[in-house]
Amino acid sequence: MEHEALQYMQLYDRLNHERNVPSICTATIAELADILYCTPRNVKFVLRKLEDRCWISWQPGRGRGNHSQLEFRCHHHELVEQQVEQLLHRDRVKEALELTGRMENDEPFRERLWQRINIYLGLHREQEESSTQDVLRMIRYRPLEELNTVKVFTAFEVFLLRQLFDTLVYYDPQHEDFSPRIAHRWEANEDYTEWTFYLRKGIRFHDGSLLTARDVYATVQRLQQRGRNIGWLYSDIRDVVVHTDYTLTFYLMQPNAMFLHLLANIFMGIVPEHEQGEETINGSGPFRIARRSDSKLSLIAFDGYYGYRPMLDRVDVWFMPEEGHNNRYYRLSNGSEEEEQYSRLINQPAQGGRYMLFNFHIPGVQHEDNFRQAIRMLYDRETMRRELGGDRISSAGSFLPWQSAKMSFPEVSLEQVRQQLAQSSYAGEILTLTFVDKYEERREAEWLQQRAQQIGLQLELEPQERKLVAGGHMVLAVEVLEDDWEWDLINYFSNEANYLHHMLNAEQLQQIHEMLYDIMRKEQGERRQRLTQIVNRLQQEHWLLFGNHINQRAYFNRNLYGLHLDSFGFPNLSALWIKNR
Repeated sequence: MEHEALQYMQLYDRLNHERNVPSICTATIAELADILYCTPRNVKFVLRKLEDRCWISWQPGRGRGNHSQLEFRCHHHELVEQQVEQLLHRDRVKEALELTGRMENDEPFRERLWQRINIYLGLHREQEESSTQDVLRMIRYRPLEELNTVKVFTAFEVFLLRQLFDTLVYYDPQHEDFSPRIAHRWEANEDYTEWTFYLRKGIRFHDGSLLTARDVYATVQRLQQRGRNIGWLYSDIRDVVVHTDYTLTFYLMQPNAMFLHLLANIFMGIVPEHEQGEETINGSGPFRIARRSDSKLSLIAFDGYYGYRPMLDRVDVWFMPEEGHNNRYYRLSNGSEEEEQYSRLINQPAQGGRYMLFNFHIPGVQHEDNFRQAIRMLYDRETMRRELGGDRISSAGSFLPWQSAKMSFPEVSLEQVRQQLAQSSYAGEILTLTFVDKYEERREAEWLQQRAQQIGLQLELEPQERKLVAGGHMVLAVEVLEDDWEWDLINYFSNEANYLHHMLNAEQLQQIHEMLYDIMRKEQGERRQRLTQIVNRLQQEHWLLFGNHINQRAYFNRNLYGLHLDSFGFPNLSALWIKNR
């Protein structure tokens, strides 16, 4: 916000109590100096500037006992809207968002500003010297995490990395099959212990260097050496032999029917042999990074991409680590009434959902099954969905919505919860509930806290800024699975970096790992049966409590084509394009 506007707002907030315009109040130079934190001489200079902007009228008092009069001539809504418009016009989106965030005591006006910003966002055209650029603008209401293929675990970073890197093969969720990517053909022996891949020729990394089998070999080494939390999934790889620049064979220590799943995952995004650092962003994907800072990331189409060059020319993402809207807008930029009327709302149920875990690393009543059963009843899925709404679309009894749809979830009264709690040794002590401080997560935590108070259970909320730290007795979390949900569930149950492994103790984890043992040697039916058994164990022991499945919502303009949302609710950037009007 520019300095004069900020000074006007300071005076407006302190003196115009009725928030009327025009409004006249009395004030002395000394009082104004106190409000503006400046000298009386500077006050007169400020007043002249505000009068030049036609925001105020100042009538100094003449003689003893005659007060000076300050007339406010500009409503603060009008001023803030002007400032937001100017900031957006100058592409200073971060400052426009910060200014909007300051309107937290005026929710209807704040919502109006959000709508204006969302119109600015989405797809639009920029005229360059010799061409027109199609640009997508997005906002994320949290910081950008590390872009590292062997350490990534957050959904949006996975989405970004898939724009920057490509894998040997691609998993097609519709057909539950694999299609060529960097490898145009592959073959395996009868017991799945030898896999040979034939690479496309002429693929280049973003720095212009050619991609060869040596880069694939280096990628595997990097993953095994630096992928501490997921490296064991690739531990079956005994050796990788490079035969030619475009042919190589993986030799496995034991049969692995899921080997293609491992190669299709972003952990196996191919990185150059000459760039094996912690955070390597030189990939061969359809987009490359043009600009990166703490507040903004710009991706531009990679003209040398071996596949179809993206129709989008640039993607700008602003990162605002504060509470914001969950909806995503992919509109054209003019924000006309016609466009607003014909925008398409796409709702897509996510694979996964919200859930609760208990911390078995600290002492407390949460170690008792009777207490955990009481929390299971308190954390009532149907009641929560009905009372909180938001992105909650159905009760969850599994990570997979189609499995939950076969189950019934009768509501439980608070009196029944109180009776169950009485069977535990809970004696009124304060228990802590940890969650990431985002809008829906806070609503859920506060809802649970209020219900707990009604039955004599004291819950203290511990919001975390970014990543959850397993310090409380209980934790609220969200898990959204990738399109290849079978692979992602195995990763979830085995990855030491996630909340499950931070909350369960060694004995509990051992039970899960025993059920995971040799799962990748099995055929699909038995693998899925094992995964169901693990989920059932978590629920039977009340180690994990499922909450609600969630809905991913996005608005698309009617002239936006090539729509396909991934499992995280993000569009396929390579396929998006704007139809000429």
